[in-house]
Amino acid sequence: MLSRSDSEHIASNYFRPKRANQILSSDPMKSLTHHNSPPGLGSPLSNNSAIPLAQAPEMPQPRPFRLESLNIPFTKARRKKSKSSFGSEPL
Repeated sequence: MLSRSDSEHIASNYFRPKRANQILSSDPMKSLTHHNSPPGLGSPLSNNSAIPLAQAPEMPQPRPFRLESLNIPFTKARRKKSKSSFGSEPL
């Protein structure tokens, strides 16, 4: 098991921000997997030839809005009776 000083050192390194030279000196293939940018948009590291044509992703769909993302089949919803109907209930 790690000693207390080792675990504190690991935790402090985890939350330390990375400097630009560390990010730039890292492996370009690793940086491509971490940054999910579409190929050919602003990054000189991402080449269209680096991605095999058989594994090329399809065109991304726009992000769905709120309830569209739930994929609920539209059926008649059963709603609970509201408490506003006080007159119909016997006392």
